[in-house]
Amino acid sequence: MSDNLNSTKLHAIIDEDSYEKFQNLIDQLEKLDFYIEKKEIGKNFVQIPPNGGVLILKSKNLDGKSLLSNMDKKIKEFSNLIPNGVIIFENFNRLGVKKRELVQKILFKQILNSESTFNGIIPTRNPSETALCIKSIAKREQIEDLPPILSRIKRKSKYLSDYQIFFIEGLLQCGTKKAKALLKVFDSPQEIINAILYDPVKISEIKGFGKKFIGINQKLLQNNLK
Repeated sequence: MSDNLNSTKLHAIIDEDSYEKFQNLIDQLEKLDFYIEKKEIGKNFVQIPPNGGVLILKSKNLDGKSLLSNMDKKIKEFSNLIPNGVIIFENFNRLGVKKRELVQKILFKQILNSESTFNGIIPTRNPSETALCIKSIAKREQIEDLPPILSRIKRKSKYLSDYQIFFIEGLLQCGTKKAKALLKVFDSPQEIINAILYDPVKISEIKGFGKKFIGINQKLLQNNLK
């Protein structure tokens, strides 16, 4: 951190090679009173000292024949730098069906990897929303001194909670009401998926979730894991 950094500002480190293409994001972060440092940390990485960070992906990152292996490598590289980091998928709402399925496969593979410290994906629509997500992590890291766990968002962070609900709706065959009900019981999307696949009794114990819901979503998840 720079010696002339104003301690009242939030602090983020942008990868040097990604700096120019992240200019819109940087502009939004500066509006939120961030001090931005430029450093070679890894393509598409944003580090949030002392222990937080995000890997920012967009639709174009889902192109190419060796996509899944390249993405695994990128996530592993990111996790080595920031063990409890979060992936932000910008412009998630603009993805077509095929690319949404690829995102699901990437997520499921990481969830079922016992060595992974992957914290999940937060979808955003634009750099402004991405900046707000980064601000939330930075406040936890640098002001509130709370652990940077985003898998279960606190009530005061309604903005991010809305996007967790949106993402659960994308992962499973369910609407907003059921997504909210699941997130009240389970601490993360990973726990929801594991329960559906391996411990469906926990799902059936929730009011309004029966054999039909479990059967449809078990099949959906199993197909994505093939």
